[in-house]
Amino acid sequence: MVLESTVICVDNSDWMRNGDFIPNRLQAQQEAVNVICRLKQSQNAENSVGLLSLADCQTIVTLTSEINKVMGALYKLEPDGHINFHTGLSIARLMLKHRQNKNQRMRVITFIASPVDNDVKDLVRLAKKLKKEKVNVDVVSFGENVDNQDKLQSFVEALNGKDGSQSHLVTVPAGTMLADVLMQSPMFVGDDGQPLASSRAGYELGFDPSDDPELAMALRVSMEEQRQRHEDETQRVQLASLNESLPQQPVAAVDTTSAPMDTNESGLARVEGTALPSAVVADGDSPQELDSMTEDEQLAMAVHMSLHAGLQDMETDDVADGEPSASQGVDTAPEPQENSEFDDLAENREFLEEALGDIEGVNPQNALNILDKMSGKKENKKP
Repeated sequence: MVLESTVICVDNSDWMRNGDFIPNRLQAQQEAVNVICRLKQSQNAENSVGLLSLADCQTIVTLTSEINKVMGALYKLEPDGHINFHTGLSIARLMLKHRQNKNQRMRVITFIASPVDNDVKDLVRLAKKLKKEKVNVDVVSFGENVDNQDKLQSFVEALNGKDGSQSHLVTVPAGTMLADVLMQSPMFVGDDGQPLASSRAGYELGFDPSDDPELAMALRVSMEEQRQRHEDETQRVQLASLNESLPQQPVAAVDTTSAPMDTNESGLARVEGTALPSAVVADGDSPQELDSMTEDEQLAMAVHMSLHAGLQDMETDDVADGEPSASQGVDTAPEPQENSEFDDLAENREFLEEALGDIEGVNPQNALNILDKMSGKKENKKP
């Protein structure tokens, strides 16, 4: 296997807070660096990895074979400031120049997710210097591909020259898994010259889990989290589309200007837990046809009609006995004066007999007798 020293330059600028990569650019970069470090160690136990931040151009971890030390320092980085691509690569070149094992090949892997402000001529000049010292550079561009494409392409072409192919530019589109794209890129090839992703396609995770159980566990956890987020997003989109496709049901308006419901009626409706249907209308209106009503509406209508008839009987008895009805409540005010209009109407027997005769099923003579009794009891109550 190849014996190599690798300096990983990470982007820790303010642009890393963006969420166009899952869950954001910074965490996607951390996962990709973790995969790179584990793969480097699995390729050769003597490989060394260093860590450098591009925003402040600081050496976070010098070249070491302790991968956990590199990852521990990486997770402590916070997004802040702007990157300096030219200065960061210059420092990485010096780190590789002072490596302990001179037999190790030199490579820089740099992540770029924010605009590169350096001039193209300066980058080309730096690329030629790196090529002269046999330093290969892999550039991973994600997030700001349009702005940086021309500069980074010119930089990599100057590194490779006419016949070289050891340096690579990998452009990762938004919304993809950064680590998965890198595994399938020319950055990682096996002894046969094929990408490691294809040479290890027989394994679920792209490599033998027994070679690195910790890496296998980390990848499984990451894949499970990604699957769960994808399912949640799919369900949210499906529910939103379903709500848009369903027709909006009109809400029946409640007529608050009509006569209020009796106290007993409203209480029964609350006890039963079912509002009275629209088929039950005020006296004198025609109810809805029973065939077009549901069973619940028919039951509620029957209860309403039965209660209404009972209340009428109670009111008739209360009036005959001189007691207030339940719908009228207890009235502590003085008795009202005699209603002269009612007396005049009661004395006009011909008009009453003619009006009651038009009502089907009503005996006018019996109705007039009841009216006489009611009038007689009212007169007896007068002081």
